[in-house]
Amino acid sequence: MTSILLSLILSITTAFAYIDEGSPPAVKISPYKPTFFIVGKNEGKGQFSLKARPAEALPLYVGYTQLMIWDIYKSSAPMRDINFNPELFYRITIGDEKELRWVDLGIFEHESNGLNGNSSRSWNRASARFSDAYSFTGLTTKLQWSIKAWVPYGCEGTTCARFRGLFEATLSLENFFGIGMGENDLNLRFYPGGASNLNLAKGGQELTFRLRPSKASYVPLFVIQLFHGYGENMLNQDREVLALRGGIGF
Repeated sequence: MTSILLSLILSITTAFAYIDEGSPPAVKISPYKPTFFIVGKNEGKGQFSLKARPAEALPLYVGYTQLMIWDIYKSSAPMRDINFNPELFYRITIGDEKELRWVDLGIFEHESNGLNGNSSRSWNRASARFSDAYSFTGLTTKLQWSIKAWVPYGCEGTTCARFRGLFEATLSLENFFGIGMGENDLNLRFYPGGASNLNLAKGGQELTFRLRPSKASYVPLFVIQLFHGYGENMLNQDREVLALRGGIGF
């Protein structure tokens, strides 16, 4: 199912590039989760993520995120694990859209690594996420935060919440370096795990710093990320990882 969905997305993207080369597509596609490629001591890690709102009058979104763990230092440089993550969610905006306060109702979310046999990993979730933001008076600095809770089901080759918990929280401090440093943010993402599915020491913690020296959108972001814990990718979800990686983002 995942490979079919990915092929469909690629086909639609290719069709837009060919047919609508001189004008934007009818469906607006925008960034979703962070997109980056970073390299550490043992491997590379890449992620790209997009969302689309098929009907402007209806706040129903289709999201797609793909995470890749790449054994870049091996002779054949194989992709060790690729995680496919399509989702469908309905956004309820609270107040003005510019205030960045909303609730996302996750109607369906799937995550799998597309492998067979003992290496196959797959689960589904229904979720709800609350997001809010706070702007500091007189400063360009802004604090964004969100918390997402879910009910897992349809697990294959994974204990679902054992290494990813039942919720995920994110904190993002934007432009804390001030105007002279372009665009920058510091992001903390964490989730629990363990037998109780709520043990923060048995989940994962991810700290990411991003800096764009110029506000020009074509200038890439410099990215440094520190990850510790379990569940970073699906194949090796039960392996405790401590990794510092750096690279570029978009």
